[in-house]
Amino acid sequence: MTGRTKIDQVQGQLEGAIAAVWPTADIVSAPEDADFALIWARPEIALFEDDREGVSLSLDPRDNGVDVDRVQEIEKTVPTLLVVNATNPWLLAELEPEAQAVAVTFEIKPEHLLRSLSGEDGGPAGRLPMTLPVSAQAIADSPRDVPGKFLGDEYAYRDRDGNLYSYGFGLTL
Repeated sequence: MTGRTKIDQVQGQLEGAIAAVWPTADIVSAPEDADFALIWARPEIALFEDDREGVSLSLDPRDNGVDVDRVQEIEKTVPTLLVVNATNPWLLAELEPEAQAVAVTFEIKPEHLLRSLSGEDGGPAGRLPMTLPVSAQAIADSPRDVPGKFLGDEYAYRDRDGNLYSYGFGLTL
């Protein structure tokens, strides 16, 4: 678990959900001891705290509580499922490249996340309701107040497999 707010609370909820949903799973603290890693990145902008003069509203996970260096270290050590809580169109360029798989959540409860990942209720499915930008520069160069879905493929993040994280991208089962 990595993020800015309620880290200990959400980590406790996730560990409780793992015990309930995946009772044979062992939680380890060292990536080299794991068969796989589940990283739930939960970057967050606190709009009523951050939206003031002199405070950046950056979409970079580094600026919003995610320990990107630790995520990269884990992804290089063990096969990793990266789950990103997409409360905003976060930049994925540093988080995604070494992950074996990526899923996106929208404030889902930990037990529902794990059940979905286990294939219950048809497994993970959904489509992005926004475009995830390729870079901070793409954001800076874009017209203000124009949704990313109207900015073309060059605006959207493209992963190592060529998937374009634009409006409507995702799984339908």
